[in-house]
Amino acid sequence: MLTVAGAAAAALVAQAVPAHADFTQGMYQNLRVVAAGAPCFAPESNSWGAVVRAVPCGNGNWDLVRIGSYDWRGGAWYVLEWEPNWGCMVPNWTTVGSPVVVSGPCGQVTGGDYTWYAWPEGNGKYELVNGGNTNLVLDMNASNGRLQVWTANYGDNQKWFAT
Repeated sequence: MLTVAGAAAAALVAQAVPAHADFTQGMYQNLRVVAAGAPCFAPESNSWGAVVRAVPCGNGNWDLVRIGSYDWRGGAWYVLEWEPNWGCMVPNWTTVGSPVVVSGPCGQVTGGDYTWYAWPEGNGKYELVNGGNTNLVLDMNASNGRLQVWTANYGDNQKWFAT
């Protein structure tokens, strides 16, 4: 009986998170984290400076713009652009715990804290390292669903994928 119940629970978990897309697919994707049921993320409003938080998944609005070549790890630098206002995802400051906001315009951004290195973690998951301070990664604060930059700890709240 336990085997059947365990198999049923595993099937539900497998259905809860759709297949991961590679970051190379480009426009109109949902940005998702592995932790906490794999929520999607959006700014609180379409105003520049709006904090990015966990939201129910809907139509994807992120454009994952690769701005460099792939390296030997299979990773590359990206700009994460919010299509409704053409702003970029950026930490408010490049210190531990700083909230992540959408600011802009993105334009022709090629470096600094507006850029994120997608470090491959396997199975279509990535750690997103900030270009303004490469000691910090994109992190979901589990207590409030807010995005922030934090020291890498390789937890599921720091593993990202697109759908």
